[in-house]
Amino acid sequence: PIPAGHVEPGFALRFGHVCALLALASASFAGLAFFVCVLVGVVATWIYSAPPLRMKRRTFGALLTIAIPRGLLVPVAGWSVVAIPSGIEPWALGTVTGLYVLGAAVTKDFADIAGDAQHGCRTLPALLGPTRAAWIVAPFLVLPFALLPVLARVVPLTPATARLDLLAAVLAGVGLVVAFLLVRDPARLARRGENHPAWAGMYLLLLGTFIGLAVAYA
Repeated sequence: PIPAGHVEPGFALRFGHVCALLALASASFAGLAFFVCVLVGVVATWIYSAPPLRMKRRTFGALLTIAIPRGLLVPVAGWSVVAIPSGIEPWALGTVTGLYVLGAAVTKDFADIAGDAQHGCRTLPALLGPTRAAWIVAPFLVLPFALLPVLARVVPLTPATARLDLLAAVLAGVGLVVAFLLVRDPARLARRGENHPAWAGMYLLLLGTFIGLAVAYA
């Protein structure tokens, strides 16, 4: 909306500030741990794009800035609503989703190669080209879910191992489909005028992971 001229940058910035403050105010009612998780998300959102840090320009820094609040801390935040996340279990769950987002977040960058390269943002597709970047990302869409059965037995996790085995198989299967969409024609990813279907599939799979974990624990 901003590059297209539908929204003025100044208005968008003010609107973002108001939303961030409302989010923090709402989070404060859910407890300190939840508030801290949301605060990290707000700070990460800011430093991702804003100077002087502008993590978007740093290849792995940008991915970590996305993966920590959107992957690692989401299960921890959810856990903190009902219990203090002091044990290893919520962090083990967050490790799975954090590793997934660490690679999967790159799917957003395929549609932005030209603009990112022009403004010094060293994303994987801009540095390596769409083909190599797609093959680097593909394992992250599948392999993190294989950790669930391992963690279920090593940590161990609360749900029955059979539940987590089934959930891991379903998530890995869907991840394979998303990975196939990504690597089937990588050059096409950079020619599209909008985000590739794999980007939508990545976020839907992440949402499905959170829902699946909630069902497994329920």
